[in-house]
Amino acid sequence: MGRSIIKTVKLSKWYGNIIGINDINLKIGRGMYGLLGVNGSGKSTFIKIATGLMRQSRGDMVVLDEDPWDNPKLRLRIGYCPEGFGLYDEFTGEEFLMRKALLRGYSLNEARMVAKEFIKKVGLQEAAGRKIKGYSRGMRQRIKFAHAIMFEPELLILDEPFNGTDPFARIHLMDLIREMVKKGVNVLFASHILFEVEELTENVIVFHRGSLVAEGRIWEIRSLLDSVPLKIFFRTKNPHQVSSDLLNLPEVEGVFKHPEGLVAHVRKPFEFYPKLQKYVVEEKPPIEEFYPLDESLENLFGYLLRGVGM
Repeated sequence: MGRSIIKTVKLSKWYGNIIGINDINLKIGRGMYGLLGVNGSGKSTFIKIATGLMRQSRGDMVVLDEDPWDNPKLRLRIGYCPEGFGLYDEFTGEEFLMRKALLRGYSLNEARMVAKEFIKKVGLQEAAGRKIKGYSRGMRQRIKFAHAIMFEPELLILDEPFNGTDPFARIHLMDLIREMVKKGVNVLFASHILFEVEELTENVIVFHRGSLVAEGRIWEIRSLLDSVPLKIFFRTKNPHQVSSDLLNLPEVEGVFKHPEGLVAHVRKPFEFYPKLQKYVVEEKPPIEEFYPLDESLENLFGYLLRGVGM
């Protein structure tokens, strides 16, 4: 199985009286792992400790055989794509990547070249000279991702990397992640979307309300999840067409109006999501983004907790 990339023993983090994560004992090996959980489940807390941005309250974590806290040398070995963006709105996309390269010791010409290379890699050439404050949410995700991969990291840590991306950008970023794994990069990515985890890796870690509730191969827990109804939001300017198309899929029980689009009630999400991706790629429907609603995911993980006897 090889050495652990990330190992924790009784890892806990409290925010006053609020528990962020509690007694996490975990070994993450080489390859790609998906960290699955709803908002507030503890995924981001775990990731911030792993990247050295936060110190745990109790317990231990080792990342690439080192303590991540206050460890600038380790940070140079990690590519990190945070959920939020930071204070770079006045830079253009190209300036942002150039400045990051200059901080790594690149010359001005080298920094310009590597910035252009990775702008192209994430498909933002047309927006390279625009200020980031004018970027859409999905474009911000792509420029953060470009920064995360541009220095050949040993470990790539991604916190909700596909939030706000349109379906085609999501597919493109997934392909780039697979490319990194083929090059030997280890990947841990957090998501609250079942399809994203199954599409990228069979290795899944499930957090719920600060606790580790399941880990292993995706098929070991999917039978618990397949029968749970899931509410999926679709942002679209043509709800009539999208609603009609979705209702042709046997997993869709119903489609309902939402102030900003549609909500589909879906069963067997692991069967539904591959069909949805095929529909998006082949039919190119007017879907701007889609994601499960946390309300239904809370029900789903409550069912999972009962299923594993917790």
